[in-house]
Amino acid sequence: TDATLAEDVQNLYAVDGARVPYTPEFAMSVAVDYVHPISSSVDGYLRFDFQHVGDRNTEFNQELGVDMPSYQIGNIHIGIQSDNWEVALFMKNIWDERAILSADNALGVNNWVIERPRTIGLTVRTHS
Repeated sequence: TDATLAEDVQNLYAVDGARVPYTPEFAMSVAVDYVHPISSSVDGYLRFDFQHVGDRNTEFNQELGVDMPSYQIGNIHIGIQSDNWEVALFMKNIWDERAILSADNALGVNNWVIERPRTIGLTVRTHS
């Protein structure tokens, strides 16, 4: 993303060409679903999604902001489903990435919001 300022903005300490805060130069998301019939009324499925977010900073003037490094998050779901129900095992944040999602520097103290650690679980749903 080429999200930069087109001119100086003095009250933001921002100069022409400065990258917009929290905006990486490159980000992408990919999702893949595979569904295969197990019987006439039940499908098995595998779902994988991946997100990459490039490095970014919290301020126009990067010397005043907090640097947030790039990260990659992957999630996987394996399950079976019918018209009325669904059961799936999932793993979120496969690589247990401690990504900094947002940050600020209040009164000289860095505060970060960090991605949840790897989470493994079971989802059971009914469909009406």
